[in-house]
Amino acid sequence: TMDAAATAGALVTGTLRRDEDSTVRFLASAAEWWAHGAPVDWSATPAVAAATAAAAAVDLPSYPFQRRRYWLEPRPVPAPAPAPLDALRYRVAWQPVETAAGAVTRDGWVLVVPERYATPGTARWAELLRDELTARGAAVRVVTVAGGTPEAQARALDEGLDAPPRPAGGPPLGRVVSLLSAGAGFADGSGVLPWGVTATLELLRAVDRHGGAGAVWCATRGAVSVDAVDAGAAPDALGSDADAVSGAGAGGEHDPDPYQAMVWGLGRVAAAEYPRAWGGLLDLPAEPGREAARLAVDVLLGGVTEQEVAIRGSGVRGRRLVRAPLAGRPPVRDWRPTGTVLITGGTGALGRHVARHLARAGAPHLLLLSRSGREAPEAARTEEELTALGARVTFAACDVADRGAVAAVLGGLPEELPLTAVVHAAGYLDDAPLGSLTAGQLDGVLRVKAGGALVLDELTRDLDLSAFVLFSSVAGLSGIAGQGGYAPGNAFLDALAVRRRAAGRPATAIAWGHWAGEGIAAPDVEARLRAQGVLSLRPDLAVRALAQILDHDETSVAVLDCDWNAPSWPPALVGGLAGPRPAAPPAGPAGPGAEDGAAEPGADLRRALAAVPSTRHRDTLLEQLRPVIAAVLRHPSPELITPEQKFKDLGFDSLTSVELRNALERRTGLRLTATLVFDHPTPGALADHLLGSLAPQAGADLLLAELDRLALLLADAAATGPDRGAVGERLKRLLAGWQAAAGPAPGAPATSDIETATDDELIGLLAAEFDIYGPDGPGQGHSHE
Repeated sequence: TMDAAATAGALVTGTLRRDEDSTVRFLASAAEWWAHGAPVDWSATPAVAAATAAAAAVDLPSYPFQRRRYWLEPRPVPAPAPAPLDALRYRVAWQPVETAAGAVTRDGWVLVVPERYATPGTARWAELLRDELTARGAAVRVVTVAGGTPEAQARALDEGLDAPPRPAGGPPLGRVVSLLSAGAGFADGSGVLPWGVTATLELLRAVDRHGGAGAVWCATRGAVSVDAVDAGAAPDALGSDADAVSGAGAGGEHDPDPYQAMVWGLGRVAAAEYPRAWGGLLDLPAEPGREAARLAVDVLLGGVTEQEVAIRGSGVRGRRLVRAPLAGRPPVRDWRPTGTVLITGGTGALGRHVARHLARAGAPHLLLLSRSGREAPEAARTEEELTALGARVTFAACDVADRGAVAAVLGGLPEELPLTAVVHAAGYLDDAPLGSLTAGQLDGVLRVKAGGALVLDELTRDLDLSAFVLFSSVAGLSGIAGQGGYAPGNAFLDALAVRRRAAGRPATAIAWGHWAGEGIAAPDVEARLRAQGVLSLRPDLAVRALAQILDHDETSVAVLDCDWNAPSWPPALVGGLAGPRPAAPPAGPAGPGAEDGAAEPGADLRRALAAVPSTRHRDTLLEQLRPVIAAVLRHPSPELITPEQKFKDLGFDSLTSVELRNALERRTGLRLTATLVFDHPTPGALADHLLGSLAPQAGADLLLAELDRLALLLADAAATGPDRGAVGERLKRLLAGWQAAAGPAPGAPATSDIETATDDELIGLLAAEFDIYGPDGPGQGHSHE
């Protein structure tokens, strides 16, 4: 026995006890064993694995805990009822929308075009849009962006936005419309990242640098597929130059351009990150025409309340997400895997779920392709599981975007097990806000999603496939802040599926929500998705939905479990899914009389500042800012946020910084840059910056107070000789610069008089210029009470 062996510190626990459930008793004993430091593989326990998959995630604060209690409160967890698959199915629909025709404008517009177009027809679109805007009263400036580096593009855009068109007597620049999506070629060093995507990204940044001055509309040409209604439109329905309505063909209705579709993915993220500067996405027909240009300008001038619009022969269409229940409709086939099924990302969490499902469905051979291949951490266990289910398994370490490597892998398949189906589940995330997203990051993400899909499309065109499945994402349906690299690739997959189907080849794009379970997404990504309203899909339901989609041989489906009442969803997109939205409460405490001007963002803030002396402006604004900062961080105590704490130490990163900027824009009514938190790194510095716009007089009061202090210092100073001369020269330059910038006040001395003034005369000039007192004592000073 252990007593006889004098064993110290040993733990003995039983696994069976009378009148206790054997499974519960065994798990309790294993838990006790694990709590004392012994290794336990919980994932191998079916009961624990099932409980983990069904468990609800709990948000933890993104700030340091700071020794505050943050225990998870117990709550009842009801057993999840199996959700019917129909409740998870959605599709995109394009519904007719009414436009206010013939609107006129006095705004200035900037039309941004590429120097080199991919197709000549888009140049004609630029001419038509310019002419129609001009005819409606707009002053239009055309800004041409050449190829070159992103830095060169940024300079060209800055110059174009710095000199906005302005009609006589009209307001300043109000809108920007871009045709950069039609630019020819790819970004330097990339074979999958279109030049038009990087140029559009630079445009969004340039507008943000200019304070978000104007609503940005990004126009594309044949980027989306609306429906077959155009096929029945009259040939001259849109008065096209070619007397033909957009139809099948390059960039046509049933053959969308996947590269231009990337701009739609990018634009949806821009709507989330730059909501005050964003106008929308506008897809033009393939064939230019004056009637279509008229409808397009109706949209641009505010004739619709839409942000995603397509102009077609049937009129103006708005994008919607609608339910797509099968409602008992019988399948068109009984799809079963045969031969070899290729799964990209096959050793990742998604790929393993799909592989197990296909093995259970009788797949003879599964080819699991990933960068790591057999060296992946879960490879051995995955092979054991799949083999036990009756499937033959082959691992291939391969870059899915490397055409030669993928061709070699496919060429090595045994003749008796030909390739019959493809599931492209590989993906790569490199999240960053648009303000800091680099071309390298974009290229890396797109290389896997879009580049891999292109390689698979090309290599399988002559094969007799029964399925070609592209794993798209909710990120391509609706913009999620920080996923500016991921969304374009998913929009590409959705368009590629339509294009393949139009060519008579099998294709299915599934826009998945977030799959539950480990290894799918990092915790911070999961938290952002929950905040967006994207809930977790149970993997068992997801693979059942996949089987159902393949049985019905569908082209485009979304499988989602979402809270459609979350405020981040675009109202037009999900309006038919969400319930009535309550009015959003103010992001912080309201000032006196807030009820009188609730419709104007920031009005209550200005009233609160006006109600207190200027010496209390900073503290008053900080009281308003703390709840906004706390809400972004999910911080329970706004009072603990101090003015001098650095935002970085509070837990802010590049993505939460964008979220704070957007919350402050809604709260203050100001246009703010995405780098706001980095430019003003503490709450106190941020308040100082905002005061200049919310209470301009406060800035003047602070300046005058500093000048009063300077006058006292000068009066008390005993500097003589060279020191006094140096001070006098500095004051002369300061006053000369002030007058040169603002122009001299009536009766003020000329600059030449300042140059020859004595020190005492100079101080007198300062007193007269700024209404302060000089060395002889106080006069009519400025009050800062």
